[in-house]
Amino acid sequence: MKELIYRVPNFRGKQRFLITLDKCFGPFRLKASQGVKIRGYLSSSQDASLCSTKGDCPLLIDEIERLPPNGVFVDCGANCGFYSALAAKRLRAGGKVISIEPSFREYERLHWATRNNDHECVWAALSAGAGENGHIAHIDSAVGHTGMNRIKSANVGNSESCPIMTLDFIFDNYLDSNAVIDLLKIDVEGYEMFALRGMRVALEQGRVKRAVVEVTDKFLTLNGSSKAELYEFMRGYGYSPSRNQDCWQYDEVFVAPAKT
Repeated sequence: MKELIYRVPNFRGKQRFLITLDKCFGPFRLKASQGVKIRGYLSSSQDASLCSTKGDCPLLIDEIERLPPNGVFVDCGANCGFYSALAAKRLRAGGKVISIEPSFREYERLHWATRNNDHECVWAALSAGAGENGHIAHIDSAVGHTGMNRIKSANVGNSESCPIMTLDFIFDNYLDSNAVIDLLKIDVEGYEMFALRGMRVALEQGRVKRAVVEVTDKFLTLNGSSKAELYEFMRGYGYSPSRNQDCWQYDEVFVAPAKT
């Protein structure tokens, strides 16, 4: 199936053809980067990138490789579960992975990944989104790009209803009271500020050691925030950025302040 993704030559109507194949026969079982098993769509550029040598985010892979054997990884916007699977394969029996995904289509693939990738640690998959408070929202599952699902405040078109939880609630109810989060990933297509505001207690406590947050100023602006606001918010809790690039989209690593 990987051969179909990479070697079908370009032709007029190729994307429509691949979408039709996906609708009729997909998702397909794929062997992604580093031996991770996923269910993927031929029409999705994101799923194709996960089958490349280093996935679609080498920086996050490097951060996952730093996890201690008994560490905790929280994957907010887990999609098909590729990065959660990488972490789960690395962690030992005392470790824990919590995967959070609001799209029903992607959650089904995430749940499949939990069953088909060998792991010793606890790996929990939550069918929910992360926000500033608990409520019911809507999500549009993008056709042809599985990484562009967007949470909406109103029911638009064929959007699905999904529960929204705060990350503080998830940490308090799915982790031990004294557990730290060694690595948190937030990739929620412009909804990042809502997710961050929902973990104020964890930030105040320095409970999250490192956070990889996707920064797309255009998407943040569409949701009433901005790149500048995101950085100001994290610095307000003492978290230091390590990149702050001048490009339209990138992943930032925020590091917790050293405890005295």
